[in-house]
Amino acid sequence: MFGRFFLHGGVAWLLLVVGLVTASSAEDVQAPDLEQLAERGRKFLEQAETRSLRWTCEFPLNEKVTVVMDIVQLHDRRRIELASIMDGKTVKEVIVIERDGYWYVEDALGNRKWVAFEAIMAEPLFYHFLARSDLMAYIDSSFPIGDFERYEGDTAVYRAPLAPEIREEYEPLYEQMLQLLSVATEPNPSLEKKANDFADLLNNGSEVRINTKTGVFEKSGAMQQEVYTKNVRWLTRAVPNLTDVDKVGYEDHTASIWDGAEMLEDVIIASNAPMWRPGDKSRERQECIVNVRTGAFCRVPYSLGQVVSATFSPDRDYVYLTGSIPSLGTIGVFEIDLNTHEHRRLGSQELLEGISLFPKVSPDGSMLSVQRQDLTAGILQSRIHLIDIDSGLSRPVGGAQDCLISQWMPDSKGWLGVVRTNQGWNNTRLSEVALFDMEGNVTKVCEGAQPVFLAEQGRILFEAPDDLWYTCDLEGKDRKKFHDGFPRFGFAAASSDGALLMMMKFQDGEAPKPCMIDAQSGKVAELSIGPGLWTTPHW
Repeated sequence: MFGRFFLHGGVAWLLLVVGLVTASSAEDVQAPDLEQLAERGRKFLEQAETRSLRWTCEFPLNEKVTVVMDIVQLHDRRRIELASIMDGKTVKEVIVIERDGYWYVEDALGNRKWVAFEAIMAEPLFYHFLARSDLMAYIDSSFPIGDFERYEGDTAVYRAPLAPEIREEYEPLYEQMLQLLSVATEPNPSLEKKANDFADLLNNGSEVRINTKTGVFEKSGAMQQEVYTKNVRWLTRAVPNLTDVDKVGYEDHTASIWDGAEMLEDVIIASNAPMWRPGDKSRERQECIVNVRTGAFCRVPYSLGQVVSATFSPDRDYVYLTGSIPSLGTIGVFEIDLNTHEHRRLGSQELLEGISLFPKVSPDGSMLSVQRQDLTAGILQSRIHLIDIDSGLSRPVGGAQDCLISQWMPDSKGWLGVVRTNQGWNNTRLSEVALFDMEGNVTKVCEGAQPVFLAEQGRILFEAPDDLWYTCDLEGKDRKKFHDGFPRFGFAAASSDGALLMMMKFQDGEAPKPCMIDAQSGKVAELSIGPGLWTTPHW
């Protein structure tokens, strides 16, 4: 297997094409002896435990932009500098100094001190690169790495075909891309490039490079997810100033997010893009834990990459999330203890592969549901999986369908959500509020979207096709406008009793404004919880 000498609370950096191939020799060239290569990798990692070193990681995003990270490891301290290079111009984006369990961050948001992995970054995508920046070495000669092709100096170059289970997921996606290109009314260079990259990966696999002197991987990944590790070198003298934090003033954000909270539901989860400005079409967002009473917030402390979606346990001691694992090319399901930051991977074998989204915890705290994408059934199809939280084991519920689960019902015996009818990618023709039972059976309620259950009233709140909000009973009857219809409000989330709502109020030329709403009276209180774009709150 692969090893790493500095672990960000995570798993070993496995390749996107996890080894299902056997190494072989290129014609007339003797391939490296894998046992010798593994021994060098093990020796390198042992030395790295006690010596200081420096290296560079490069991430080519496209033909014009490359992200570069310079990393210095000084035993129990680390300094990371991230810069972007565009058209030959280098722009420094962020500096992070890791020491004593804290991060000292310098970026466009200022100089701030955080608990490790709770840092709000000006560009949340930093966490994607951070998760892939650790050195990894080949340390297990029984682990195949592909077909040996050639040497380039001290570097051995291998070609690794796609693993069968990854191919099974990728081929339908590639076919969908070809279909979209065939019906497109105008050129789409971005999609054409992605389709070509998929074709190359399916036909040729991915390239892997290993330094034969150290066993360190110099290249891995594919499909604009490549990482190049360069300039690995031992430091011959101490450079303590690189991790010195005494000469720079850092705003302290290490206090507990619960300071000032009076009840559990004063703390929510919501998505934030801190650098968003009016006119931005897209910005990377990060899942944040937010104290709505004080306005303080921090990142959900996931250490393996970017958080895709997250939710609390009923007692707020744990957070359950789906997060990217760049090393595997998957999105997995995790439990994080908010007191210790300990991670636990959840789900049986099927959830250890592919893409899982939208975790929802049952009201009694015993079960977690997620939706696993099923690309073999269609680009927008997913299947509900139910996880027993105590054991971590999961089972599928029902078949694949185009659906989106909003929340559990209060009796923990089913879900509220929507089923959709689509024509092509991102072209919803019909969205219907629906109830799902524990076997995956669907009962359609009415046409609408974004439903939440108001437990005190026993009614469903939903957004109708006229962009106004209504309530109805569980059979879709007794439909009533919700106060004035709350025009220009969206992303509804209800407290456990349904007495309070969190919604975003849309405003021309400005970011949506987070608001707290009394469901009975309709009274609105705007919240002040930091800059940027806020969306998708969860209680």
